[in-house]
Amino acid sequence: MSKYRSYSDEILADLLHRGDIQAFEAIYRRYWREIFVAAFQRTGSREVCEEIVQDIFAALWNNREHVRIQCLKVYLHAAARYRVIDHIHREMNLRAIIMKHDNTLVDNGTEESVLLNDLSGALQKEIEKLPARCQLVFKLSRERNLSIKQVARQLGISEKTVENQLSKAMKLLRMNLRHYSS
Repeated sequence: MSKYRSYSDEILADLLHRGDIQAFEAIYRRYWREIFVAAFQRTGSREVCEEIVQDIFAALWNNREHVRIQCLKVYLHAAARYRVIDHIHREMNLRAIIMKHDNTLVDNGTEESVLLNDLSGALQKEIEKLPARCQLVFKLSRERNLSIKQVARQLGISEKTVENQLSKAMKLLRMNLRHYSS
């Protein structure tokens, strides 16, 4: 196991893709704390962050054969951001259900709701600005939760093209939504 600590992220990602459990464990040891801290800064909940980190690494292992990761750090941080946003959406939906049921207002939920609506609206606008192919690949991957292999098959393009289009989409979205990251 000690030799895995010296491997680069690229080598570990390749070994992971091939199903090497020790590479997965090395990735986990290298990044779990960093991903936990990133999620904690956005949620403030230890329990939520533990669940997010567990979900991210479980998905990483379960999808290892279908995903080719070019940069582990970027991939894991993006996964954390999406999981945090999903968590916030679920919490807000739960609050909305409770509010309807109790017919009361939650005081601190208003500001969060406005911010989340702003972020969601800005994200949708930026997705709409993506080049057509890039937008389609992004939507199939992120909104319909298709794997890279499934997207490639559905669109009749190579997996590498899908990866490139996703990378391009993520780069553009990150750049255009960077003011929302704080």
